[in-house]
Amino acid sequence: MSRSELYSKAVSDYVESQRFAGVRERLDTVYASAPAESELDPDIARAQTRSLAKERW
Repeated sequence: MSRSELYSKAVSDYVESQRFAGVRERLDTVYASAPAESELDPDIARAQTRSLAKERW
């Protein structure tokens, strides 16, 4: 592997590893501003629970 290929791969790997850095913190900030709006609708929660029982794990 040439030095240029090594640098290219290292930069690509670094960028990919940092791609989602800070996402959870930003989402926490967004949902903290209106917690009632981020609650899961009870009907949707029941539908999701029913659909999981049919899945084969």
